[in-house]
Amino acid sequence: GTSFTPLITGISFINFYLFFIIGFIIYMFKKHKSIGLLFIYISFLFLGLSTLKDSLITVKENINLSNYFIHYNKYTLYSYFGGILFSFLLQSSNIVIVIVQQLGSLHILSLLSSFCIVLGANVGTTISGLILSLTSNQETRILALSNLLVNLVVSLIAMPILNVLNIYIINSIEL
Repeated sequence: GTSFTPLITGISFINFYLFFIIGFIIYMFKKHKSIGLLFIYISFLFLGLSTLKDSLITVKENINLSNYFIHYNKYTLYSYFGGILFSFLLQSSNIVIVIVQQLGSLHILSLLSSFCIVLGANVGTTISGLILSLTSNQETRILALSNLLVNLVVSLIAMPILNVLNIYIINSIEL
């Protein structure tokens, strides 16, 4: 789910109409109503993302957002912990990823900062499971703690690798 979300949300927003029309046509056939509804629901997802992007463009034109995100773009640990907090508060790493994609596409967030926020969001979603497990049996607590630790360790290993990848990408663009 979390890996598939950026792929779906990265598709052009023009596809809103395409998905809606296909969904409506399929929905008209009584045999495949659920498939038609799926396409219609996906079209509304694209509509919402388009609205989000348009709103961010308006905000960017009226407010200098780079001042608000300067610490995120300058210090990767701010981005990482911000991703953890943001994901924990929203209870969804998918929402964080979509927002980061939109901020990145508008050049409000740097590539490295976006990487770190997404890694932090991956850790942040495990915290709610850990909190819920406190009222459960020992096996559930161990599983929730293991999930948190695995995501934490993987993200901390990935951060230096992504930093090197970011430098490589920036140097490739400058050539």
